[in-house]
Amino acid sequence: MSLLASHRVFQINKVEEGSWFAGLIWEHNRTELVEGSYGLRWNHTELNQSTPSYIEHDCAADFVAQRPLPGSF
Repeated sequence: MSLLASHRVFQINKVEEGSWFAGLIWEHNRTELVEGSYGLRWNHTELNQSTPSYIEHDCAADFVAQRPLPGSF
């Protein structure tokens, strides 16, 4: 089990919800399910002067985006 697993921000199970999430960070994005059932979990926390974060997927998916939105990275 990951150290960040207890710091889950959200979990979604639909491609449309994943596209909405990606739209918060990436401009003109598109997600296509390749194999398996879609599932996404975002784990994130703040520790001192860093913010570890990672996203887990239950499936194989292709993600295409034009660029990150200003101020995202």
